[in-house]
Amino acid sequence: MGVQEEKLEEAITKFCNEMGFERDVYLKILINALVDIAKDVELLRAGITSGDMNTIQQISHRIKGASSNLRLNDIVLVATELNTLAKQGQEVSRYPSLYVQIEAAINIYQQALEK
Repeated sequence: MGVQEEKLEEAITKFCNEMGFERDVYLKILINALVDIAKDVELLRAGITSGDMNTIQQISHRIKGASSNLRLNDIVLVATELNTLAKQGQEVSRYPSLYVQIEAAINIYQQALEK
């Protein structure tokens, strides 16, 4: 099992154990949620490109919340860091790399679902 599958399995197990859902229910929720999160990632990119701190804060918060609900902890950690930095107006130079990390993590889950 590769890293992609391990991360997905970890999220599935944690979510299903905590929420009492079956695996197939989680997967349906995850598939739909990843579509929405991917749209938010594009909005985040636009906010970072334009330097719109309000958009960066709002979208990173939304990504953090959705990812947390789904137990996608690697995305939660990066979105939380980005959100905190944006709220404080700090380290703007780090925003693009944090965006790339979020995008890469989402791609990992999407690729794992395709297998």
